[in-house]
Amino acid sequence: KVSIRGDDSSVSSKFGGHIFINSLGRPSYVYLERVEITRMGQQDMPRRHPLNFLNELTGAESAVTKCSIHHTYNRGIVLENSNRIRISETFVVDTIGHGISLYGGASRFNQLYANFVYITRPGLNLDQVVASMHISHPSNILIENTLGGSAHMGLWLNFEDSAADPSFGSVCPSQGQLGYEETDPIATNKFPWTGGVYHSNGMHGIWVYPKHYARTTECGSSDFAANPIVSSTFYRPFSFLNGGQGIALESVANYHFSSYRASGSRDIEPVKLYDNGDAGIGVNEILHGTVTFTGVLCVAHSTFFTPTQFKPLRPTVGVF
Repeated sequence: KVSIRGDDSSVSSKFGGHIFINSLGRPSYVYLERVEITRMGQQDMPRRHPLNFLNELTGAESAVTKCSIHHTYNRGIVLENSNRIRISETFVVDTIGHGISLYGGASRFNQLYANFVYITRPGLNLDQVVASMHISHPSNILIENTLGGSAHMGLWLNFEDSAADPSFGSVCPSQGQLGYEETDPIATNKFPWTGGVYHSNGMHGIWVYPKHYARTTECGSSDFAANPIVSSTFYRPFSFLNGGQGIALESVANYHFSSYRASGSRDIEPVKLYDNGDAGIGVNEILHGTVTFTGVLCVAHSTFFTPTQFKPLRPTVGVF
């Protein structure tokens, strides 16, 4: 195992090192396995994250797997406008800022598989609203991640109308489709957004904000007939013990949460929503079509419910 860490003074100053990966457009390959990263990152400083991929658009075989990133002073792992990177079976624990962030609106075609992200704390100036996993474009694959203990959100699907960098002119995250075509073995017989556990977050387990209405052609015609709305389906999430809602949808179109049957199995795995403080499901606005929940097991407050369970692990600041 390799350990990369800041020195003892980093603890009081919250000013550690950072790993910055940017190949300036050249073909590149980065592979990290069984690496510990701790006391890293620099609090409230942009792009000073413990592990930061910036504009890595050709990382077809790059991966972060079986790593441990913990007790950091900025976001844990950031993919900013970076494509085709796999983050799998990695622990990200106790970060200031988002635990894992696909940032900038143009981070697409990445795979986030079986990661464990826990204890996500807000910053003083940056990331005052935090999530264990923050996704800025829907065209990624998320399978079986465990996201808990955030001051605010477990999973935040933060899709804006355009990418933060105007040079990505043909990227419209709020119109993008969930997932993408993939032949990788991890995705075999899997839908692109499947499973995951979202629990013990200060606000919502899953939050879609500000909006998402996937179109046949991203950044295409605004006419519904010429560029129809397509369905967005999330299979069998398990969201429980969150302070707000298990699943919170701000403004969406044709959104579906469904049970799931694995190939060759008789067992149907439901959507499970237990013991959330406000509600299991919250829908603010349906922009077009319908929002459906199929095969749902929803329990408002069980005998295990106690209000003290919904206090976030870290103080809540910002807009809430």
